[in-house]
Amino acid sequence: MDGSFSARVKSAISDIVPKNGCCRKTDKMLTSAIANENYAEAAECADKFLCAECAATYLRRCFISYGTVTDPGKSYHLELSFPDDDFRDRVAEVMRSLDLEPKFGTRRDRFTLYFKSSEAIGDFLARIGAVDAVFELLNLKLMKETTIGINRQNNFEAANLKKTVKANIAYKNAVQYLIESGNFDSLPEDIKETGRLRIENDTASLSELGSLHSPSISKSGVKHRLDRLAEIAESIKRRSK
Repeated sequence: MDGSFSARVKSAISDIVPKNGCCRKTDKMLTSAIANENYAEAAECADKFLCAECAATYLRRCFISYGTVTDPGKSYHLELSFPDDDFRDRVAEVMRSLDLEPKFGTRRDRFTLYFKSSEAIGDFLARIGAVDAVFELLNLKLMKETTIGINRQNNFEAANLKKTVKANIAYKNAVQYLIESGNFDSLPEDIKETGRLRIENDTASLSELGSLHSPSISKSGVKHRLDRLAEIAESIKRRSK
């Protein structure tokens, strides 16, 4: 496999520090278990998740330790290769809990999980926080599809995914601005709840964020609140100029 794209992905996600204490604990435990080749303990780490982001943190560390991904300009193949089959199977369960459906394989004495479509690879990379890699994959996919004459519908779907990623970044930036400018605490409680959840669960989809509310709200309800936060942040920025 081409290593340059893998190296860039791993370098980027290695700099991510989990925001929640439980996620940091998950990362520390898994890192230690992998270093000590204690694969039973590595698998058991997945039984101790305390929030939605723990699973993403777990997969991110597994990819750093065992993952590779080809240059999407040449082919689509993302793989994690494990030294233990029970550990591999537990990681697969974590993936499925995040709506990721890996394929299974073996190679010599290694046990693998892999994805071979651009959509599945993009979903996995987004889940582990590799946002720049998702953009690169989408851009290369669009270029490749244009070259070989893929129909407009596929381009439209890829553009929508890119738009969604950009929107999520904009929402997080808006919430962060409101916090840093001292305006967040004065907002209505329902909007603050949504803002906090967006910051704390930066790889979660809008539907997943809705389920984290108490009580849960719809995907459209989450989007409405995030749009409102973005409007408030923009209004404050204009007044401060």
